[in-house]
Amino acid sequence: MTGRGSMFYRWACFVSRLLTRILTRLEIEGLENVPKSGPVIVVMNHLSIVDPFMVAGFFPRPMVFMAKEEIYKIPGMRHITRWYGSFTVRRGEADREAIRNCIEVLQQGNVLGLFPEGTRSKTGFLGEVKAGVGLVIHRTGAPVVPIGIVGTGRVSPKRPFHLRPTVRVKIGPPVSFESGAGTARVAARSYSELVMRAIAAQLPDNQRGPYVPLRTDSAA
Repeated sequence: MTGRGSMFYRWACFVSRLLTRILTRLEIEGLENVPKSGPVIVVMNHLSIVDPFMVAGFFPRPMVFMAKEEIYKIPGMRHITRWYGSFTVRRGEADREAIRNCIEVLQQGNVLGLFPEGTRSKTGFLGEVKAGVGLVIHRTGAPVVPIGIVGTGRVSPKRPFHLRPTVRVKIGPPVSFESGAGTARVAARSYSELVMRAIAAQLPDNQRGPYVPLRTDSAA
């Protein structure tokens, strides 16, 4: 995970910002909610392959993403993932190495980017959460910054330039959880559900799916 803060990472973020401005009408809200230092888990809904690149480009701190292993099937993505300093997870099984990587990123005081659904939504709604995010919270107690993304499902280089879709990114205030509460399995399930509710609070009603928005003053 050597990419964060590297020349490639800075260059890639610059290109991402440029392309985002060219291809979309971007609206960002809540950058002031990002802690300036210390470990942070950033959680987001997932609509498009452009989501991690776009968020990393405009996020005020370097991020390390955990991506699904299947992304390596896309030509060139194995190298890009490594250059970004990110790592992959094997979905559908207990990937202990991926969890250790998450914990290591946070123990070093860095920003970890996660998509709790584990894959892109095909409906636009928030889908079922994976327990991994809750387990990382249980192990580290790191604060969680929820992000709601709207509109990236319509982003495409094939789309005529004059039809730039509006993309909205809303960054919510940090949510803190009590580290180590209860058994790992119970805590992971509970925290994962609360994470999705925190993301839902940053999304419009028609993207929240089954999740009731979390009030930030009611966090665990």
